[in-house]
Amino acid sequence: MTCPHCFRFTLDRYLLDLFDSARQRMDVRVLDLLPRLSDAARRTAAEGGQLNLTGENWRAAVRTAASRDT
Repeated sequence: MTCPHCFRFTLDRYLLDLFDSARQRMDVRVLDLLPRLSDAARRTAAEGGQLNLTGENWRAAVRTAASRDT
């Protein structure tokens, strides 16, 4: 995917479905984490990489982005 805010990143099908479902249900537990994922994608792009998110690693990416802000 390419986002004007996050640059380029990939999501597996599970995450795509999870995020779509969260938006439909207004699930703030998931939606509140999306800005952190955006931060992680931007940082990774700035370092010359591409963030590849899966159902197994997306929460770790959120924690890493949060820890860099503190």
